[in-house]
Amino acid sequence: MKNKDGFTMLEVLFAMAIFAVAMFGVIGLQVHAIQTDEETRRKDMAGQLLTAGVEMVECTDYGATSKANDLFRNGNVLPDTGFGAFVDDVQNENISMPWMTWNNGNASLYLRHEVDDRDVDGDGDTDFSVRNVYLVAAWKSITTSGIKTMTRMMVKPQNNLQ
Repeated sequence: MKNKDGFTMLEVLFAMAIFAVAMFGVIGLQVHAIQTDEETRRKDMAGQLLTAGVEMVECTDYGATSKANDLFRNGNVLPDTGFGAFVDDVQNENISMPWMTWNNGNASLYLRHEVDDRDVDGDGDTDFSVRNVYLVAAWKSITTSGIKTMTRMMVKPQNNLQ
């Protein structure tokens, strides 16, 4: 018998098949890593929008400034259905006007508020008012193909200039 050096065609095909299966696994891991990176980027930006919104609300005086008028305009009043329904509306994309957005709406911030008049001494007159501010940051999730949210509720005294 002759000593043959090299590989047969069948051995080469098997080697190529094993290599292809391994590469599909590596490609799948890479695609998953890219999706996770984008998901994290969107969630991080939603968190940054939420932080920026909180800072703007904290620094806004309720006087007749244009920033306060824009921030607390009538369209931003919390509906009677409450905060949970507001969050549900954001998740179901039933609200069309976000307060702030990033990257064509991949992350958005929604604001609603309500004024709560307080009668401390019980005489029937409003002693002071607080504004309950509700912020919902949302991002379009790649992994679940839906909207995910994070929320923040704030209570701000009516005459508080910081």
